[in-house]
This record gives sequence, C-alpha cells and structure tokens, in this order.
Amino acid sequence: MRCGTHEIVLFILRREVKVITTQQKQQASEMHNNPSHINYGFHYGEERPPAHAPGYPPPIYPTVPLNSNVTPAPINTHNTVTSGLPHTTAARKVSRSRCLCITAAVIFVLIILAVAAVLIWYFLAGACVMGRTCGQSTTCVRSSQWCDGRTDCPLGEDEAQCFRFYGPNFMLQSFSNEDQKWKVVCSDRWNDNTAKQACQEIGYSSYDYVSYGTIDPGSSAGDGYMTLKSDYSNILSSEPVHSSLSNSARCQTNTVMTLKCIDCGRSDAPATRIVGGQVVSILGRWPWQVSLQVMGNHLCGGSIITPSWIVTAAHCVHSLSSPSQWKVYAGYLTLSQMEYAIGNSVTQIISHPGFDSNNNNNDIALMKLLTPLQISSTIRPVCLPNTGLDLSTSRTYYATGWGATTSQDTSWGQGCALRNRPGVYGNVTTFLDWIYTQMKK
Repeated sequence: MRCGTHEIVLFILRREVKVITTQQKQQASEMHNNPSHINYGFHYGEERPPAHAPGYPPPIYPTVPLNSNVTPAPINTHNTVTSGLPHTTAARKVSRSRCLCITAAVIFVLIILAVAAVLIWYFLAGACVMGRTCGQSTTCVRSSQWCDGRTDCPLGEDEAQCFRFYGPNFMLQSFSNEDQKWKVVCSDRWNDNTAKQACQEIGYSSYDYVSYGTIDPGSSAGDGYMTLKSDYSNILSSEPVHSSLSNSARCQTNTVMTLKCIDCGRSDAPATRIVGGQVVSILGRWPWQVSLQVMGNHLCGGSIITPSWIVTAAHCVHSLSSPSQWKVYAGYLTLSQMEYAIGNSVTQIISHPGFDSNNNNNDIALMKLLTPLQISSTIRPVCLPNTGLDLSTSRTYYATGWGATTSQDTSWGQGCALRNRPGVYGNVTTFLDWIYTQMKK
C-alpha cells in the first residue's frame, strides 16, 4: 500500500540520518583534536543534520580529509579564533570602561582630599588651636612657651601677665606652663623685695607698693602650689619672679601669698542710689571719680586706677583721640569748682583694639597722665575687680558719676533705673589682662 511504502522510506531515511550524524560526530571530534581548529560555535551532543543530507543546504564547514599531512587554514568566523589567542574585542571595551571609571573616582577622591587639607591648614593657621595668639598679632605661640621665662611674642605678651589676683583678699596666683593652670603661690621664702618685684611684673609701680600677707588657701590649693626654687635669690637674680617658680604638690608654710600693690578702694560710701539718691557733699566719699573735659566742657567721667592711669569708656575718646585735647580733674564735687582749676594734662590715650563704634563692644579706654596724681584723702584709686569675685545679685553695688538724681535718660540702656530695664555697665574683669599690659608699657 502507498501508506506502508511511505513508512518504510521514512524509516530508511531516519536510519541514514543517524548513520550520517554518527560519521559527522567522528569528523568533528577529529577536527577538535586537530590544534589548527577550534570551533566555539559547535557543541557536542547537538542534533544537527549531516553535511550532505538531502534537502539541506551545503555544509558551512569544509570537509577535512582524515590523516592528511596538510595543515588546514583557520576559518574566519566570528566564533572562530586562532588557538591560544582569546577573543578580546568586547573584553577590551569593558576593561577600558572600567579603567576610566576607576581613574575618575581616584581623581575625585584626590580633589576632595586636597580641598580638605587646605581647609584644615587654614583653620589651624588662623585659629591657633595648638597654642595662643600673641595679642592682636597673628603670631601663634605654643601653650608650653607661655610664662616660661623667655619672650616669644613680638611684644612680649607671653610673659606679660603670669601673675594675677584672685578673690576679695587679693590672693596671688601664678600661671603654670606645665599643666596650663593658675595656681596659688606658696609664701615660703617670700619677702617685701620679692613681693614688690611681683607687683611690678603685674603692672604697678614700685612706688605704689604697700605690703604682702599670707592666708590659708583652703580649696584654692586643690591643683597644687607654685613655689620659689631653692636656689632663688631676689638680690642676685635678674630673672622675673614668675620664672623662678616651679610646680609643687606641697607648701612648707601651708600658707599662700596675698599682695597689696596699691592702696585702693577706700572711701566712705553711703547706701544710696543714683535715682532717688543724694548729691555728694563730702570730699573723699568717692575719691577715684574724675571729670574728663575738652576745652572746659565736661564730656565723660573716669576712674583713677593708679596715680598715672585713668580708665574710661572708648566711645568718649573715639572722635577726640588727641591727648592734648583733654584735661583730667580729680578731687572735686561739682563742675563749678573746676572752672578755675588747672586740671591734669594727658600724654597718651589707648582705646581697646576691639572697640566697635557701631555697637559699643569692648567699650573701654585708658588715659595716661603727664604727671602722676598726688594721692590724698580726696584723690585715691579704685581697686580693679579681681577674678573670682562674687558678683551675685544679692550683693550691694554702687554707681557714681556726674549727672542727676532723677531719671533723665542719662544711662546707656533703656531709660534710667527702670524696673526690669537694667543699666549697661562694662565687665572690667574681662579686660584685666589688657589693662595691666598697657600699664607695664
């Protein structure tokens, strides 16, 4: 039957295909073993038609004779390469792209590090974080060089203020450059000559010196003491006293130094207020109060701090900075008493370098007199406020000046003596270093 015949032919064809496929596999295996050809497009085990099967296109790969001594040429297809040389076109593109990305990332990181280094350098150079700045200059001196007995700042600021007074008893303290702390000074082997020299190092004249004393330090000695070195002699030594001190955990006398470098702060002060208070009628009640005048006109008040120095406000002398324009009147109660007085001439006016006329920050100035004042019961200096004073609101304070006893907007602030509207006064304690430094010049 026709149908049966068709089945027989199909069966024969299938057998032929299988036989041819087996032969093709053998040829491919031999070609694979031949080092001249590697075909990455062929995979063993695939069912593909034989090279000369009826109805199929001619074979792609040429037939290679078995056992031939002729070396066949490589087949140039996109999937065929010479043995030992890998196909690198796409790999090179990927590798080049990765190199560009890595290079860009490295350059970006280097730029960030460079910017950070510049900023850190600028901050460290400007802020002087590893030491202290010498006054208004840009010189930065290491903290360990401060008060070490050798001048490192251009104007000597690092050795200018190595002593200070603490508390109401004028307890003497010295700065330790070893641990950067202020410490009380042991009284062992101190005398008037040593004390007088210490007053001069603070900024006072030897002529103003009064006396020294001793006191129990109490808790103030918690950080230890500064004691005179065993080989110190104030007669033979030309070094500053503070450079002859050393750190010590003990004090042989168990007492520390107090100094009275000037007779200051003595007056008979009544318990009155400016507003609702009284006009002073007794000379010597406020002996440090002075009148600062220009061409016979009272402009500002001031306070005597030594026979040669007056402290006042910087805004008073900002536009009138010539010393020859000013006269200082001390020991008077009323402006009318000064009409026929001569007054004291001024030789130098020093405003704080940080004074800002726009907001009156750092509003403090000093006047140096041509001739020192003659200290008396009516002319006497006020004490500068020491570090560590109790300035709580529970204490009584006095304000003096040239003005009225009724509110006439005479204070710098909102009105004068109004409830919940305090007057504005300078915190002189914050300017002590600056004041003493000017006094030493």
